[in-house]
Amino acid sequence: MSEERGVDWDTYQKLEGYVQNQLENIQKGVKQIHHGEKSNNIELSKVAISDMTTLYESFKLYLVKEALEVSDDEYDELVKASKDELFEFDSYYYIVRVYVRNINNNNDN
Repeated sequence: MSEERGVDWDTYQKLEGYVQNQLENIQKGVKQIHHGEKSNNIELSKVAISDMTTLYESFKLYLVKEALEVSDDEYDELVKASKDELFEFDSYYYIVRVYVRNINNNNDN
């Protein structure tokens, strides 16, 4: 669904390239955010899992009819199972931060 709408899932890898001609002192940090045992904060993991399953639920109409071709009940069961599996398999996602300083092109300095 995202690809059909032109979402570029590799944007996080391209952030530095987007800003390198306009900004300086570019620093990028990439961090894995775990949902399971490797998490630094289990309570935060529970919130993240809840957020993920809410996201799945928001895609239900599209996924049931277009992509997965499953019934509403089957989809609900998949979402329910994902809550445990995200924690059990210690699923994770990446957070990417880019810190920069604006280039001053003012020649009056």
